[in-house]
Order: sequence, then structure tokens, then C-alpha cells
Amino acid sequence: MESQATLAPEPVTTVCRDGSLSTTVVEAVAAAKGLDPLDLSPLYRVLDPDVIDAIGETTTVPAPGLELAFSWEGCRVCVRADGEVAVTPLDDDEPER
Repeated sequence: MESQATLAPEPVTTVCRDGSLSTTVVEAVAAAKGLDPLDLSPLYRVLDPDVIDAIGETTTVPAPGLELAFSWEGCRVCVRADGEVAVTPLDDDEPER
């Protein structure tokens, strides 16, 4: 009997067009991990979702280099002021920061 290889999780990059940045983060992490968003631990246990949402909510043009990076659910998450969310799954031996 042949064993099936487990596919390595893939990095996910998306842009928040509608809704909140925090919701986009949850959806992107779920996609990177191949999980349903409801199967993830609550984001608020790691970082206040209002902080994430505030990055893209500004009355002036956002600073082009403004970004927030953190680890959650075994992934490195980078949220930029322009709405881009990049999620990179960490290797099992790579520590979360």
C-alpha cells in the first residue's frame, strides 16, 4: 500500500478589499493551514483584532512602510497598512515569536 505524502502548507498573500483586516487575517491563516476558520484558536488570544483593523483605518494616506508582524497558529503573519496580508506557515522546528 502506498502512503500519501502530506502536502506542505503554502504561503498565502491576499488583500483586504471588503470587511476588516482582522477577518482577512483569519481567512488567510485558515487557507494557509488548510483549515476552516472556525477551527483556529481565537485571534484575540494573541492580538487584539482592533489593533489589526486600526492599521488600515486612517484618515490620511497610510504610511507605505507601516506593517504589523506576529505569529499565530504556527504561521508568521504580516499585515500592511495598504490591506495586504501575507501568511507564511512556520516549519515545525521554527519558533513562534
